Amino acid sequence: MFLSVSAFLSVATVAQDHDWQLYKAESGVRVEYRRKTANLLEIKAQTEVNADTGAFIHLLEDTGNIDKWVPNADKAELLSHPDPATYIVHTFFKAPWPVSDRDMVTRSVWTTDEKSGELILDVQDLGDKYPDVAGYIRMQRVQARWTLTPQADGKLLIRYQGQADPAGSLPNFIADKVALKSLFKTFKALPRVLQNYQQSHPAVADTTSTNPVPDQLRLRYYPG
Repeated sequence: MFLSVSAFLSVATVAQDHDWQLYKAESGVRVEYRRKTANLLEIKAQTEVNADTGAFIHLLEDTGNIDKWVPNADKAELLSHPDPATYIVHTFFKAPWPVSDRDMVTRSVWTTDEKSGELILDVQDLGDKYPDVAGYIRMQRVQARWTLTPQADGKLLIRYQGQADPAGSLPNFIADKVALKSLFKTFKALPRVLQNYQQSHPAVADTTSTNPVPDQLRLRYYPG
């Protein structure tokens, strides 16, 4: 799914000037936003979890369960996996009536710092390179970055910053409610869902995990 999530969560209310505005800080989650252009809003969020970077990668790879932790997500399809750090994903979102359903195609590439264990996941829009799907409005100008930083106390700081144009004729008052509420719920769910993915990832320099890489995962990335 490789956040792909990012895009549908990146539309919200008007911010004054270019200063970050606080949407909500609650339950260890902080969400802020700012308006960049009339149709492009940037949002950021952060939280700390008891998990490691490997767990986060496994969660994103589990596209079949995207609807379990991303509000309004319907399904995600892995189109291509050209190397262990790159994912091309087509993600579909069910929007509440009367909003039309949305979809996006993104390329996500992650890098890690072997010393600190920090992981950076960059998401770029590839929607214009794939045909539109009937019944969906293709989101545009998708761009996001996830940063996962291991902390001294063993926790993992997860930060997100991204933007996307929802396209179509989506009124701001509807976009406000859907985008900000969805992003907050996604981050609030992370501590719970990540507990189900507590395994090291074979292609991540993970300094926080004490769980070994299962043989089937190791063979998947390093066959032979």
